[in-house]
Amino acid sequence: MIINKYGTKKEKKGHNKKKNPGAPTSSHIANLVFIPYDYKLWSICLEHKLVYTRFIDDLTFSSQSDFKELSMELVDIINRSPFKISHRKTFYSDKPVEVTGVVVKQNKLEVTNAFKSKSQAELSEAAIRSRKSYENRINKA
Repeated sequence: MIINKYGTKKEKKGHNKKKNPGAPTSSHIANLVFIPYDYKLWSICLEHKLVYTRFIDDLTFSSQSDFKELSMELVDIINRSPFKISHRKTFYSDKPVEVTGVVVKQNKLEVTNAFKSKSQAELSEAAIRSRKSYENRINKA
């Protein structure tokens, strides 16, 4: 499931909202805002043996068994948060899925080659550190 509200700003009337390209503090603020909802989601996931991961505003739930019947309970928790679910990006699958440069396959995580090879010229110093930290956490999972 993908949530997406933080990081947008209102423009003048008649203009679309635009994604903030991201201050170095953006991910930290998103993490702080979402902590109470993380605990609720983790509790359900622990009880039902689901794996819950979140990278800023991208949420992924995985399991070795079918958990479709829990989907609405998870969605309800997210809907009570200040974030909004992007229904365009939300789906349930029983096949390997790529989310934020990570493949979720058989309840394991793998960083994609495309994620690893993204040109460092395209990223700020903080983004490079954040991506490296993210890759290290995925590799340890």
